[in-house]
Amino acid sequence: MPQTSRVIVYAERDLLGFLRLVTARAALCLGDHATPVTAALCRALDLPVPGTSALRS
Repeated sequence: MPQTSRVIVYAERDLLGFLRLVTARAALCLGDHATPVTAALCRALDLPVPGTSALRS
Protein backbone atom coordinates (compact mmCIF):
# COMPACT_ATOMS: atom_id res chain seq x y z
CA MET A 1 0.00 0.00 0.00
CA PRO A 2 1.50 3.37 -0.97
CA GLN A 3 2.36 5.72 1.90
CA THR A 4 -0.35 8.28 1.00
CA SER A 5 -3.09 5.64 0.94
CA ARG A 6 -1.94 4.31 4.30
CA VAL A 7 -2.08 7.78 5.86
CA ILE A 8 -5.61 8.32 4.52
CA VAL A 9 -6.79 4.96 5.83
CA TYR A 10 -5.35 5.67 9.29
CA ALA A 11 -6.81 9.19 9.34
CA GLU A 12 -10.27 7.85 8.48
CA ARG A 13 -9.96 5.17 11.15
CA ASP A 14 -8.99 7.81 13.72
CA LEU A 15 -11.92 10.05 12.73
CA LEU A 16 -14.36 7.16 13.10
CA GLY A 17 -12.91 6.34 16.51
CA PHE A 18 -13.25 9.98 17.53
CA LEU A 19 -16.84 9.99 16.32
CA ARG A 20 -17.63 6.87 18.39
CA LEU A 21 -16.21 8.53 21.51
CA VAL A 22 -18.07 11.79 20.90
CA THR A 23 -21.33 9.95 20.21
CA ALA A 24 -21.09 8.04 23.49
CA ARG A 25 -20.14 11.15 25.46
CA ALA A 26 -22.91 13.22 23.84
CA ALA A 27 -25.47 10.59 24.79
CA LEU A 28 -24.36 10.88 28.42
CA CYS A 29 -24.07 14.67 28.62
CA LEU A 30 -26.45 16.20 26.09
CA GLY A 31 -29.64 14.20 26.46
CA ASP A 32 -32.12 15.08 23.70
CA HIS A 33 -29.49 17.24 21.96
CA ALA A 34 -27.09 14.34 21.40
CA THR A 35 -28.58 13.22 18.08
CA PRO A 36 -28.56 16.63 16.34
CA VAL A 37 -25.08 17.41 17.69
CA THR A 38 -23.74 14.07 16.47
CA ALA A 39 -25.38 14.56 13.06
CA ALA A 40 -23.85 18.04 12.76
CA LEU A 41 -20.42 16.67 13.64
CA CYS A 42 -20.78 13.95 11.00
CA ARG A 43 -21.66 16.54 8.39
CA ALA A 44 -18.70 18.71 9.43
CA LEU A 45 -16.32 15.75 9.19
CA ASP A 46 -17.96 14.48 5.97
CA LEU A 47 -18.79 11.15 7.63
CA PRO A 48 -22.04 9.19 7.33
CA VAL A 49 -24.59 10.00 10.01
CA PRO A 50 -25.22 6.91 12.15
CA GLY A 51 -28.62 5.37 11.50
CA THR A 52 -28.98 6.70 7.96
CA SER A 53 -28.67 4.78 4.76
CA ALA A 54 -28.22 7.83 2.54
CA LEU A 55 -25.56 7.43 -0.11
CA ARG A 56 -22.92 10.14 -0.35
CA SER A 57 -21.49 11.25 -3.64
